[in-house]
Amino acid sequence: MISGLNVDIDFHGQTYHVQTESGSKTNPVVVTTVFKGGAILSSRKSSFAHLLDSPDLVAGLKSLMDKQHKDTIEDLKSGKVVKPPASGSQPSTAKTKGQPVQPAPTARSRSLDDLILDYLSAKEEKDK
Repeated sequence: MISGLNVDIDFHGQTYHVQTESGSKTNPVVVTTVFKGGAILSSRKSSFAHLLDSPDLVAGLKSLMDKQHKDTIEDLKSGKVVKPPASGSQPSTAKTKGQPVQPAPTARSRSLDDLILDYLSAKEEKDK
């Protein structure tokens, strides 16, 4: 619906990419994802179903996307999303204000059946 938001953030000598994108009227969600080196570290999802009947859908969606993107960046910079790495350790995720930020499952941690089911479910929602 609306162009996504993308920014690279430097935090404790590491570069993280924060990306926010919106779904569609049939999948009314805004998803913000934090990446490091192409790997997904965490994501945050919000529904915009409450805006679907609004005459200001585009403005409301843009505002929601901007706020979620900004909040994720603030949480990243304050160490709430990714803790500063200890020597020899991987960054960890933490809860953010309001919604927990969960590490996104990687393809390796999910079965092929789960991946296919997610793909087919998303395709079915898109085709509605």
